[in-house]
Amino acid sequence: MKFKANIIVLLLLCLPSVLKAQGGNAPTSVTQDAIPDGGVQRMNLQYSGESSAANLFSLDNGYQATYDDNVLGATGTARQGDRIQDLGAHLTFVRTNPRLKASIEYTPYYEFYEKWTEYNRLDQFLNSDLSLKVSARWTIRARETFDDQAGMYPPELNNSSDTSISLGSPSTLNTTVYVPLANQQGSSSRMDLVWQPSVRTSVSAFGSYDFRNLSDRSSQIESLMNTNEAAGGTQYTWQLNEHATVGLLYLFQRLNLTGDLPAGSPSRLDSQSVLPSLEWHPRPSLEITAFAGPSSVKQIMPLEAGATVGNSIDRQISWMGGGTIAGQTNRSSWFLSAQRLVSDGGGFLAFVVSSSINAGLRRQLPLPGRYDAIWNIQVVQNRALGPSSSAQDLNAQSATFGLERAIHENMTARLGYDFTRQTSDEVLPLGAGFHRNRISFSINYHWKRIPLRH
Repeated sequence: MKFKANIIVLLLLCLPSVLKAQGGNAPTSVTQDAIPDGGVQRMNLQYSGESSAANLFSLDNGYQATYDDNVLGATGTARQGDRIQDLGAHLTFVRTNPRLKASIEYTPYYEFYEKWTEYNRLDQFLNSDLSLKVSARWTIRARETFDDQAGMYPPELNNSSDTSISLGSPSTLNTTVYVPLANQQGSSSRMDLVWQPSVRTSVSAFGSYDFRNLSDRSSQIESLMNTNEAAGGTQYTWQLNEHATVGLLYLFQRLNLTGDLPAGSPSRLDSQSVLPSLEWHPRPSLEITAFAGPSSVKQIMPLEAGATVGNSIDRQISWMGGGTIAGQTNRSSWFLSAQRLVSDGGGFLAFVVSSSINAGLRRQLPLPGRYDAIWNIQVVQNRALGPSSSAQDLNAQSATFGLERAIHENMTARLGYDFTRQTSDEVLPLGAGFHRNRISFSINYHWKRIPLRH
């Protein structure tokens, strides 16, 4: 059946999307990384008093039914709606003791399309985070993520507050460009070595490697560019007092593009950035973070066939920066963040200046029973790095709304709505511009948690 426009509008106004209840001792907190995030800053929206998973193994199963009015991410008469069903699982392992912190999340799920059955496939995500305190002053941390997916919307198959650990990805690749018609495989690896010479100071060195490969799912889309990145740097932090910490980060990044690059497109970008930062907690329920600084950017063009002259180089100074303000109470949690980064073009463009604003609100509604709700809105501009007179851009807006209800001690139901639009004032790569609405309903069952000995 087709959904009427007035039903979509009603859901947009009345049914906010549910955020997974995510734990942690800090209130609404930004994932603290030396490298700025490639999309928007990852938020850990939680209420006061919620605790994170610790020393347990858990298994959740979920089912989700979705109607998508533009399943191919097309425009005009090529728009096609379809009903999609997802079956999946969510496995969590958390081990914590004074020396070791280990967390693993694995989410496999299978997507069934009613009409476009050629797109049926198994998707999967794996996140791991290992931190080892080798002595009183030295700590080693290793993180790895892997994803193999198609499309833009992984299903909500785990909404349990006591097992969600929100590892996030250590990657800085751009996640704000939507490629709806592509299969995506990616991996991010990062290693940190932290030295804490005193209670108030720490020095860290880190290195990371990321890659993302995109392959076409449809003849409607143009060839896509694959990306790999090597990054490294060092960071110094100093705790001024119990409320404020300042830091200074040096960051080197090298981005490489492969595949069918458009004529005149650079194939490599090297950047060096110096970014002062501030983290401030004026009170326990409020957190403010900010970073900003210059970045020296060098774009390198590939050698043309038969050429003997070295690659041409474009150098410029850009600025990176961002900030977040976040707060919480016993029944609500919210954040507002903004970032400006030099990054890859997400498969459609070469290298871009990515500017984004993101806002979210999680609220426990004053209704009988337990209802949790979230509103999340994101606005992004990805502008091709180059002369302003010839720059191409991709603009995206997305909103998520929904409602979650605990219907049993171990079972929750979720009703949600997702909106995504991607446009440009310039001539778009085929497959890059679209407008999309999704309505979904999911049931999640949380099996008995297995506690682990300390």
